[in-house]
Amino acid sequence: READAMHDFYRASADAQTVADKILMATLGKKKAIGDSRSPPTVATEVVVAPKLSQWIQFTTLLQRDMRNQLRNPMVAGVRVVQQVFIALLLGIVFLRLDYSEAGLQSRQGVLAFLVMGSVFIVIDSAIHVVPQYRALFLRERGSGMYSVFSYYASLVVSDTPMQIVMPVVSGAILYWMVNLRPDATSFFLFLGFYILAFQAGSAIGICISCGVSNIA
Repeated sequence: READAMHDFYRASADAQTVADKILMATLGKKKAIGDSRSPPTVATEVVVAPKLSQWIQFTTLLQRDMRNQLRNPMVAGVRVVQQVFIALLLGIVFLRLDYSEAGLQSRQGVLAFLVMGSVFIVIDSAIHVVPQYRALFLRERGSGMYSVFSYYASLVVSDTPMQIVMPVVSGAILYWMVNLRPDATSFFLFLGFYILAFQAGSAIGICISCGVSNIA
């Protein structure tokens, strides 16, 4: 058991990934050299091998890897939750215990707009850095036919879903009662549902933007 545990730990480490990448690149280099020696020189093009595994296996494998990467950095998740709690407390203090007058109704529209814009922009800012830092690894693995673009994108979105549920639930529960929105369970859970959807949309938009840029300064 101890040997199996050490083996699993090494396979999940960054060193093992680096060694695997070097082996893969060396293998591809040898195949390319053999092919070049048997054929006349041609214009260099990017060759992408079609994935042999099913979309489901690709997706689940990538999802497990993404979840392990997130578990290795719990501090990042903690900082994101603290940011959302800070925004909720700040807005809750500014719009504390609104009444049901005309001014109070207008203030409710303002606090909901500030809440969605501030929270979603933070989500986009965190998601926009995801793809550029792993771009080189993605191009190597996709070029060797390990997985498709759809599987990679879907695994990124789904792996971040737990955080996109925890953050709006925590911050929304704080703000909702501080601002004195409609005090009934149906309205509260409906508010949380739309707030979670806003987080999911922000995460998907951020990942789409990050796929189109090579570097985020």
